[in-house]
Amino acid sequence: MANSKSLSLLGHSSTGKSKLAERFLRISGIDGDITFDPSQEEKDHGHSIDLGVGSFKYKGQNWNLLDTPGAEEFVEEVYKGVFASEASLMLLDSEKGVQAHTEKVWNVSQNHEKPTGILVNKMDKEEADFEGVIADLREQFDKNFVVLQIPIQKEGEFVGFVDVLEEKAVYFEGKEEEIPDQLEDELEEERENLLESLAEVDDELMMKYLEEEEITEEDMDRALVSGFKDDEFAPVFVSSVEKGKGVDVLLEKMTEIVPEFTPDSGGRSDLLVFNKLSDPYLGKLAFVKVYGEELQEGASLRNLRTGQDVDVTDMYRYLGGDQESVHEALQGDVVALGKLDDIALGDTLTDTGEEEIEFVDFPGPVYDRAVKPKSREDESKMSTALKELVANKATITYHRDDVTEEMILSGMGANHLEIFKERLKNGFNVEIDMTEPKVPYKQSIAREADTKYRHKKQSGGRGQYGEVYLRLSPLPRGSGFEFVNEIKGGNIPTQFIPGVEKGIKEALDEEYPITDVKATVYDGDHHPVDSSEMAFKIAGREACNKAVEQAGAILLEPIMKVKVTTPGDFTGDIISDLNGRRGRIMGSNTSEGYTVIEAEVPQAEVMNYATRVKSLTQAKASFQMEFVRYKKVPSNIASDILDR
Repeated sequence: MANSKSLSLLGHSSTGKSKLAERFLRISGIDGDITFDPSQEEKDHGHSIDLGVGSFKYKGQNWNLLDTPGAEEFVEEVYKGVFASEASLMLLDSEKGVQAHTEKVWNVSQNHEKPTGILVNKMDKEEADFEGVIADLREQFDKNFVVLQIPIQKEGEFVGFVDVLEEKAVYFEGKEEEIPDQLEDELEEERENLLESLAEVDDELMMKYLEEEEITEEDMDRALVSGFKDDEFAPVFVSSVEKGKGVDVLLEKMTEIVPEFTPDSGGRSDLLVFNKLSDPYLGKLAFVKVYGEELQEGASLRNLRTGQDVDVTDMYRYLGGDQESVHEALQGDVVALGKLDDIALGDTLTDTGEEEIEFVDFPGPVYDRAVKPKSREDESKMSTALKELVANKATITYHRDDVTEEMILSGMGANHLEIFKERLKNGFNVEIDMTEPKVPYKQSIAREADTKYRHKKQSGGRGQYGEVYLRLSPLPRGSGFEFVNEIKGGNIPTQFIPGVEKGIKEALDEEYPITDVKATVYDGDHHPVDSSEMAFKIAGREACNKAVEQAGAILLEPIMKVKVTTPGDFTGDIISDLNGRRGRIMGSNTSEGYTVIEAEVPQAEVMNYATRVKSLTQAKASFQMEFVRYKKVPSNIASDILDR
């Protein structure tokens, strides 16, 4: 049997991706309740959240469909689907054309250099505008779009299409009719574009085209397959998936043009973990792409990341939301493996290989929320649930902030985190509250200060005594805390120095911790009976408090590096908005209609930036953000913060 083929389905929400996947499986002969949105959250919200996987056989060929979500905040699944496929099919709504997420998924596919076809779906809709969609595509994207099918409308109904390759009309009810007169000019124009495009990728066809010799259907089919495989153009098809119109012909064409998986495996049994899932019945599953010649149940492999052995005992072929147990998988297949420990996204599993398979560079989370359990019972389960949840995803993380001590859940946007809040409740019976995180402000000092403090207490019996001379000096930003012991002659015995340091650190650990300081203990005094570590801890703390007051505390705020990628039309709006957020524009560059803007902005000003970018750019821009350093807060703003 030939190697498997994998096709990722891309597009904006509600363009019909999941329905198309279901229809492909039914055409292949799979019966039963097929659904590509099986989770409770997908049912509740009516759209895909996770990557759907559907495997089937059609005309002796193993196929894998990778159904990606159309909501922009779930773009991680698009990266996974495109990575694990040999080609993509991008669906567009015949009334709406190119939408915000259409541009983003197109860019993902092109960046991965995967050939991508276009399906203009919902041609049965009243306001369907095929010519408008094609014009939109050609205006928005730097690609040669070759139309293979022109829709035929009759009395407002989508009844068939003109096959541009064969120059004939195809009617869904099987009628033999001529090409409608009103489509003759469009057919001539699109066929000329098609012939020129095919000639450019096939020397033999080019000679026939230039010398005006007869070009056969075999010539065109050969060039179409070759040109699509090399991503020279994007073929365009039409359908009404909901009504099943054009779907069977589409599957036939995909079977012809989607290339087989052909890696250089060297005969090894290499696998790559590209997706993970927690199944309510099967437990933790790792979806793998088979790079080796075949995978047999019972195989013993090695995880190159951990060095641990991995035994393949449970193998499943997924059919959307359902699955079936299998005992082998061929090269290019996508299967799910169960009962594997310590498996992470991107792991390479191999029998004899030593080189890891290169995986996806996912975008990082850009939207944070502080989370806390609703009840004491939830508190004991929350960390475990979060750990399992984020292990399946690359764009959702959690950590405890060292400054604010809040638990921070990070994702791609408000909707993204709300969905996973529901998943915690549905899958782990853990309920959480989410709020905007506190800004992790810190403090430092403006100048050097020299102080001393004597702690002396006598209340009957053994007293307390310790005296500390302290010099507090500012350090460069990012230096943290430095403790220096300059005691000579034993004025403070060595065993009490740790107590002094503890006291100083305690004084610096305020609501807004004090950082970038050097604390130098250079003198002091002790009592042979009344001195203790506790006494010197108190003396160190109070000496530090006095020094901070003398040195003049200044408020510091975290500064983030923000990188926005936006269509050129919105460049001015983005820059203006960043300037209004106390941002400093570091540079920008423009390429292929997009502008990349880099800026440094206080974290306090971009806590909800994901929502703002979406609003400013009609959801067409994306951004990444990372911490770079702490910087002094302007005095007028600092006073407002400290007075809260």
